[in-house]
Amino acid sequence: VTSNVNQVKKTLTRIQRRQIPFATSVALNETSKKLVAAEKKQMERKLDRPRPQTIKALRIFQYAKKTNLVARVGFPEWASRYMAYQVYGGTRPVTTVVPMNQYGGALNNYGSIPGRKQKGWAKRRKQFFVESKGKTLLMRPKGRDDQIVVGVVAKNPVYKKRFPFYKIADGVVTRVFPKEFSKALKQALATAR
Repeated sequence: VTSNVNQVKKTLTRIQRRQIPFATSVALNETSKKLVAAEKKQMERKLDRPRPQTIKALRIFQYAKKTNLVARVGFPEWASRYMAYQVYGGTRPVTTVVPMNQYGGALNNYGSIPGRKQKGWAKRRKQFFVESKGKTLLMRPKGRDDQIVVGVVAKNPVYKKRFPFYKIADGVVTRVFPKEFSKALKQALATAR
């Protein structure tokens, strides 16, 4: 966060200056709360049907104190592993199965096959892989002599940047921190002894 805190310090008395770290910590914490709310709102707009767990995962990991003027906002490790591709883009070096709409059952509200575990696509006895036209397809039987495509194996999927996490954060901090600092400083000065 960049601010005019140092300029404000010059105009204050020694007793008033002692309140600066407290006011700064309060302003950082309040800004962090508003930042989390803004990021969550934008996730719902910019991502394709994000799961509630993903949205809830974004949180404040560290609150600022007057002795440590640092507040940290982010995702826990489990969510940052896949959100990093939404924020930075890039190639994910794993093999995954992309679900198909022809799946013999409805996809859930988030575009996934309901009840699917992260691993073991073909562990069910009724599912199997087939090579077709240079692609690896995951199939399952449908009826006696028919089969349907459940998914396509996507090797090293490439992601484009979709979620401007830092741009949103920069906008919120630039807009909110000065107001929160001013409010916190007035309150701190009013109660200073």
